[in-house]
Amino acid sequence: MLYKSEKEFQENFDLQTLCQKNSKPIFAEERVNFLVSLSKSILRSPAAKEFPDLITFGYYCRKSNLMKLKLSQIAPDSDSFRFGLGTCLHIAPSNIPMNFAFSFLMGFLSGNRNIVRIPTKKFEQLDVFLNLFLELCHTNEFKNIGLANCFVRTERDSNKLIELVANSDALVVWGGDRTVKLFRQLDKKPLCIEVYFPDRVSSVVLDCQHLISLNEVQMESFCRDFYNDTYLVDQNACSSPSIIYWYGNEAKQDQAKQKFIHQMNKYLESSYDLATVSKIDKFIDVITFCEKTNGSINVEQTSGKLWLLDTDSQEIKPKLGTFISKGITKLDEISTYIRKNEQTLLYFGIDPKELLTMIVEHGKLVDRIVPVGQALSIGMHWDGKNLIDTLSKKIELR
Repeated sequence: MLYKSEKEFQENFDLQTLCQKNSKPIFAEERVNFLVSLSKSILRSPAAKEFPDLITFGYYCRKSNLMKLKLSQIAPDSDSFRFGLGTCLHIAPSNIPMNFAFSFLMGFLSGNRNIVRIPTKKFEQLDVFLNLFLELCHTNEFKNIGLANCFVRTERDSNKLIELVANSDALVVWGGDRTVKLFRQLDKKPLCIEVYFPDRVSSVVLDCQHLISLNEVQMESFCRDFYNDTYLVDQNACSSPSIIYWYGNEAKQDQAKQKFIHQMNKYLESSYDLATVSKIDKFIDVITFCEKTNGSINVEQTSGKLWLLDTDSQEIKPKLGTFISKGITKLDEISTYIRKNEQTLLYFGIDPKELLTMIVEHGKLVDRIVPVGQALSIGMHWDGKNLIDTLSKKIELR
């Protein structure tokens, strides 16, 4: 079901009717079959091919991947069963188009009834997804899926939404610290399971020698992966890096940086459009950063789309193609800059086990260490949480 506006949501949504649908086991066959059908619809849709994040979701829901995920969650000799908690309410962020779909996916595979608050901002890939989703729900095979899961557009201070929070069995909130604080304070059921994803930051470390050695085809592939990690969502995702570490001696750092700047700007010319308001926002952001740090910040404007900042501040999170740039000659220098809310450390040309060892030895922790190109690759575990376990109830048989 889809409620396209606040008015439609207020007038037509009926929680009692939704709650008549029973919870399901995790990875229920009907739900897996639905996702496989949705995956096929997405991957063969001409409209979907315009959006890499939507295509990524389509690939994620392929049967082979779902079966692999199922095996990772359900032991063959398990003496327990897991079922959805009941009604799961998802509050998706307003600035990341497909985050709502992945949040829904976790609640759906966990066996819950799902109510997903989708962004009020218009995103084309969101509409493509919803059209394909609803098309499947109108078939006889999957009509019950549509009755037990709905997407709503509503304001965050909507009385109806606040009422839902009070009557949900699980609440999943994605957003900034202010959003998390708001929903933490609302009334809920005593047994309501609450999952919050507040503000996080991420970084990327590039081996300069490895970057320099790339041929033209390899460099284009790197630029595409870097773009998908960052520019695809304007760095709004918590896993999109805001700091670039250049690892190597000073000569290698300069050589790698110039190659990156040249090739990345070349890629951005045909791949990324920066709206006028966003261009203004970039300048305002830098001014704000200066105020926060009580000083000046050196800005290398390599183009209108790629800016590099020289600052030691840990209080800022650049976006819209602006990155803090740090040269390091030893990997353990990264530990000096790892922030308290660091989530993902991306790497390129570096052994991830070496990064892990270095971080732990310096008493620092992150949630993910993944290669460039996988910043937005969400899984059953996110921010250290197993979402299938968290959003389902374990029933033991003795």
